[in-house]
Amino acid sequence: MANAEDLKKLAKSTACPNEDLKNASLRGIDLKGAQLRGANLMRVDLADSILSEADLGGANLAGANLRGTNLEWADLRGSDLDGADFMDANLRGAFLGGARICNTTMPDGCIKFTGCSKQPFLAEDTSE
Repeated sequence: MANAEDLKKLAKSTACPNEDLKNASLRGIDLKGAQLRGANLMRVDLADSILSEADLGGANLAGANLRGTNLEWADLRGSDLDGADFMDANLRGAFLGGARICNTTMPDGCIKFTGCSKQPFLAEDTSE
């Protein structure tokens, strides 16, 4: 869970790899080019933030609120995006290879289950 020390460090420098910022409210923050590789950003609120060109490779973004966030050219390779909300976010040029995309709301509002180990019952084909 994010503590005051973690948030102070983030405010001073955008180089915070492997930091634990779980549940932090960072709405509207400018983290362009931030180095957050492997960081725990589970359920963090980054709505309307700037994360363009950020390194979020291997980060845990499960349940994160990324609505309206600019992630242009961000590196999200190998990150956990389970349940993340990217509604109206800019993912142009973002690197998503190897990211876990499960129950993830995409910029157009579509929910993707492509990275789930088991499809949820709503996505199952029940036709005979």
